[in-house]
Amino acid sequence: MYEDFDINALTQNIAANNNTKKNKIVKNNQLNRHLKGMFFLF
Repeated sequence: MYEDFDINALTQNIAANNNTKKNKIVKNNQLNRHLKGMFFLF
């Protein structure tokens, strides 16, 4: 499953997620965890 991923795209998604967390205060932690999980699912 994981070997089918485009590693560059996955890295960019993680970097974008990290930047979002640095630049924005997320008030709903459960929603944030759900969205973070989706980065790894897709």
